[in-house]
Amino acid sequence: MKGEGALRVAQGRRHLSQYRNAEIKGLLADLLGLEEIGRLGMRAQEVARGLKAGLTALRVRQSELSIEEDRVREELGRLHGAEQGVAAAMQECQTARTACDVAQLAQARLQADQSQSVAADEQRAAGGPAATCCGDAATLRARVAGEKHAKASTSRCMTASRAIPRASH
Repeated sequence: MKGEGALRVAQGRRHLSQYRNAEIKGLLADLLGLEEIGRLGMRAQEVARGLKAGLTALRVRQSELSIEEDRVREELGRLHGAEQGVAAAMQECQTARTACDVAQLAQARLQADQSQSVAADEQRAAGGPAATCCGDAATLRARVAGEKHAKASTSRCMTASRAIPRASH
């Protein structure tokens, strides 16, 4: 009797071999839920396209940033060189100022000696004791030569100290 119930259920239906290919595919799609899988596949394709577009945009931005990084590194290299140049110029300026100060002190001493020499010459002309103030003629000539040298050195120093600040700007 069991066989009869199975026959009654199958009586109103076609046999599987009578279905065409398209009908079999449709039945399988329904059974396996392929429509949902197809929708998920289409959604995955859309996500993949979006990710590719985003990746392309990120690569373009990375390229731009790489170019900018190279430019900034080049500028930093130039700035580092400029810092060293400024430091060297400032050191030269300080050296020139020191030399200038030394020359000005020497000039001041020589001017004081010259004033004493002039005073001694005036005393000599008036008949006073000139030898006590300035000493002999050789010493006087050495002082005058030293004064000329100090004036020249001061002039060079002043020229150098005026030129250095302009070079550092």
